[in-house]
Amino acid sequence: GAPVVFFRTYVGAARKAVKYGLLGVDGLAAVVEAARADLERIEPESAGGSSRWADLNRDIALCQPLLAEGEAEDEAKTVVTV
Repeated sequence: GAPVVFFRTYVGAARKAVKYGLLGVDGLAAVVEAARADLERIEPESAGGSSRWADLNRDIALCQPLLAEGEAEDEAKTVVTV
């Protein structure tokens, strides 16, 4: 059956979706950007000390290897013509 997963942020959910092959790295990057923008709109990061920002930033940090891997794959697919 399908695994049961737990997460604190949508970014965390998206990271797990990538792990299980349910979402691509491009989708993960879109979720990261949307989550940052949405939280910034309702609670600016400059306000400081928010557990929401701590959770989001932790999950974004955990996504960095996946995002970097996706960027490397994109660069490898790029064809340079002269």
